[in-house]
Amino acid sequence: MRNYFPWVVFIQNYITGRDNMKFSFDLFLAIILFLIALIVLTIVGVIPALLLRLFGLKRAKNWWMHIFAVLYSKFIIWILHLDVHLSGNVDLCRKKGRYCFIANHTSFVDIPVIVGALKIWGGFICKKELKAVPLVNLWIFAMNSVYIFRSDIKASKKSLEKGAAKITAGIPMCVFPEGTRSKTGNIAPFKGGSFRMATKSEATVIPITIVGVRQSLEAKTTCFKKLPCYVHVGEPVDFKGLDRNQRIDAQDKIEKEINENYIKLTGRLNEIS
Repeated sequence: MRNYFPWVVFIQNYITGRDNMKFSFDLFLAIILFLIALIVLTIVGVIPALLLRLFGLKRAKNWWMHIFAVLYSKFIIWILHLDVHLSGNVDLCRKKGRYCFIANHTSFVDIPVIVGALKIWGGFICKKELKAVPLVNLWIFAMNSVYIFRSDIKASKKSLEKGAAKITAGIPMCVFPEGTRSKTGNIAPFKGGSFRMATKSEATVIPITIVGVRQSLEAKTTCFKKLPCYVHVGEPVDFKGLDRNQRIDAQDKIEKEINENYIKLTGRLNEIS
């Protein structure tokens, strides 16, 4: 089967972050449904939103995109049969203000899980390679996201400053400080530059810990089965008025909290697996 569907295996490997995943009928069907929904919701969701933006109706555009982004994200969670368990300060994710969400990165599905389960409306810091992906790039643009050039330090700084400007304008932003998805199941050290948006905009940082999404995708083989994953919203940290040493302490505190919650939730996941 693997020989007949090399492109499916490639997409599966990309989504899960693995290089050796075998063909999975569940994920094959999910990918087909994902692509169909992507086309349909781009037509009825993204294109009208872009037209509203063209006519200067930015608030209407953001309202419209919020509805469809959450709808599409919930659809992705449903077709992948993810059973998302929420904990912590979930209500903070739906409040308005200068917020910067910091989350660990486990899989390609992390963004739909964050948007669909937490109903967060805001932009994401996305790798520049996604700019070349048809339809996906329209969603990224419509969701106020910013591309980052990871290999170019100067360009990366400009991207993060652009994200900071969006936070200042009232658009929450989310960044994955590891810089890429974890392929080992462990959280990689956070890059200090990832907090640049929060520093520049004097935002309130909300740490998010994601556990089980990658494991659930890898576990899908031949039958549909709901598999658990956990999303924990940590304690907010206000970056307003912090000096350099206080910012470093705040960054360390956030990284430590996400790591501790990751270990705790991974233990909970292993208990029920």
